[in-house]
Amino acid sequence: MIAGWWQRRAEQREIRRAADLHQEGVQLLRKRQPEEAERAFKEAVRLRAERLGPEAALTLESEISLAEALRQLGFQGEAVDKLREVVSRSRAALGEGHDTTCLAEIRLANHLIVTGRPAEAEEQALAVLAVRHGRDDFRLRAADVRLRAVSAQGRHREAADGALPLTEDYAAMHGKHGLLTLKVRSDRVQDLIFLGEYAQAESECRTVMGILPTGNLFWLAVNNALVLALVGMKRYEEAEATARAALKHAHKGIPALSSVRLVLQLGLARVLAACGQNMEALQITEDAKTEFLADPRSWATLQAALGIVTATALLGLGRFEEAESEVRRALANALSTYSAVHYTALEAGTLLGTVLAACGQRTEAQHQLESCVSGWHKHFGPDHSMTVAATAKLDMLR
Repeated sequence: MIAGWWQRRAEQREIRRAADLHQEGVQLLRKRQPEEAERAFKEAVRLRAERLGPEAALTLESEISLAEALRQLGFQGEAVDKLREVVSRSRAALGEGHDTTCLAEIRLANHLIVTGRPAEAEEQALAVLAVRHGRDDFRLRAADVRLRAVSAQGRHREAADGALPLTEDYAAMHGKHGLLTLKVRSDRVQDLIFLGEYAQAESECRTVMGILPTGNLFWLAVNNALVLALVGMKRYEEAEATARAALKHAHKGIPALSSVRLVLQLGLARVLAACGQNMEALQITEDAKTEFLADPRSWATLQAALGIVTATALLGLGRFEEAESEVRRALANALSTYSAVHYTALEAGTLLGTVLAACGQRTEAQHQLESCVSGWHKHFGPDHSMTVAATAKLDMLR
């Protein structure tokens, strides 16, 4: 009996140690220390598999978190493979509607969006929505991921409209001022900007920013969306002042390599390029390349945005060959994440056509612009500002 008692105590100590390691890994991920997090999660998985079994919910949860560490390390493919494996095992051992299964499917959907497979991500999210009902937290998270997958496929109207009932559901569970509720609202703003509904986007940005603490990461991200909305309405002086003020806040409290700072810098560069201050815009983008994109984990979406702004500035400076190289890379990065009819992909494609025309490659420019004009007309309508601008550029080549 004594030996059995000591054995049980030893097992409980190891189970508690596994729990501590898992929590340590979670904290390390929040601090963006994925190498140390990976080690903590691997040991947690080992201990939990030994004491609880490899298919136990807690073991699988540690494996889900291990996949996030792999993603932060830049091993996107390995992270997706790990999550696919966990989803399969969890479905078999725990059932399709189990919390752990749903968590794995939602995480997998997130990873699929980042790696440029939004249609697959939507399927994963729909699998959760099929088994979770009502105002359930996993259902809301799955619905949120699905809308982001829908947006990445270029279905911006569907994403913007779908965010309205989801906002109400989140507000009912987490409050109107809850961060998750505000996140859905801010995600919707981006689709409103893509759709050219700038005044509505501005109003929503100012409402959300009025709720958030000034200068925190979320506030800064929404502030950048406000900058883009102001640019869309050609209120360039106000957009520039808003962008510069946000960067002052960012320099006070955000680590140098934060992606939020990169987004803010790109926002300012976009304003400057839009109003012809191309040299300063180019300097900002060149600094951003040096500071941020030396990291192989940089997202293709950020690289696409950086390339578009850089190419726009180079075009304005008459450096056409460099602009062509930049915009081709931007288009490739956009298409590696989004569908061909996503706003960013069409924007990059239209810019490529414009650059080719400036280079004297009229035939290729015409083909490129014809394809983009068709996409703008079909998915954004004839009155969208980008449809009008792309059509005018194409008419000049005919």
